[in-house]
Amino acid sequence: ASIAWERRKVEEAAVESEKHFRTLYESVQAGVILQQADGTIVHVNRMACDVFGMTAESIQGKTSGDPVWQMILEDGTPVPGKDHPSMVTLRTGEPIRGAVRGLFSGDPSRLRWLMINTEPLRRGDDGGIEQVLITFHDITERKRAEEALRVSEERFRGVFQHAPAGIVIGSPDGLAVAVNPAF
Repeated sequence: ASIAWERRKVEEAAVESEKHFRTLYESVQAGVILQQADGTIVHVNRMACDVFGMTAESIQGKTSGDPVWQMILEDGTPVPGKDHPSMVTLRTGEPIRGAVRGLFSGDPSRLRWLMINTEPLRRGDDGGIEQVLITFHDITERKRAEEALRVSEERFRGVFQHAPAGIVIGSPDGLAVAVNPAF
């Protein structure tokens, strides 16, 4: 009877631990994806689904090579599935930190900019890579703000350089920082 009671306690603790893990997994304010060593996505949290505009069921079972994922670098260069950060980690065994990639699913107007981190998860017996954990943050709004600032700065430089009147930009201590050609 004592063994059955202990077993029941262990099973209850395992169920409670699983509930706790699921709560953390779903509550974290980052997209989380778990890919198998063959590249198959086996888990995805709600935040990742929201960013991709897809259900967990429509994401799970896909790989980085699936045509649904269209990834680009910041300069617009396409990134083939084999070069997605998770696949690089699976191939090299090295984590990746802070990779910025654009990702959309068929419709470029749904482009989302992501800051991606990957972590290889190794088997205990031989240290081989069993899975890769991908976490990411949607930085689309930051990228839009950066682009708006770049455009604004270009506009200002154009006006500054071509203004018919002389313009001096001074520092708080009264030194001239910049003067335009008309000055």
